[in-house]
Amino acid sequence: MSATIRFLSLATATQPAARRLPHHRFAIMREAAVLVPVYRAQDGELVVVLVRRGEGGAHGGQLALPGGQRDPGDVDLAATALREAEEEIGLAGDRVELLAALPVVETQTTGFRIAPFLARLVVPTPWRPRSWRSLRW
Repeated sequence: MSATIRFLSLATATQPAARRLPHHRFAIMREAAVLVPVYRAQDGELVVVLVRRGEGGAHGGQLALPGGQRDPGDVDLAATALREAEEEIGLAGDRVELLAALPVVETQTTGFRIAPFLARLVVPTPWRPRSWRSLRW
């Protein structure tokens, strides 16, 4: 079974002008990275792993890719994505094969430059989510 992955953008052009988010310019963009983890299920279906944030907080209930802000000890942004995936969903770095760095995205309202990395999970293992986060859809 084959699968096609399409990256869809919810462009602001499709929204009424009054509902567009403000676009701010930031003197310094903060660096962050996310992992786009994928694997093939036993039936051949392609699975993309998402995190569903726990209730409460600024991101309560939102769907997201595992990732976050770069720490000073991170060698590069790929290391940031791998560290964050391990922290958020218990994904060990030796179970991940980085496939590609995807185009960097700058947020419009929070001042982050986010580097996404497409990654294949070698063998999905039991998830170990942190107590305030849940996972996979």
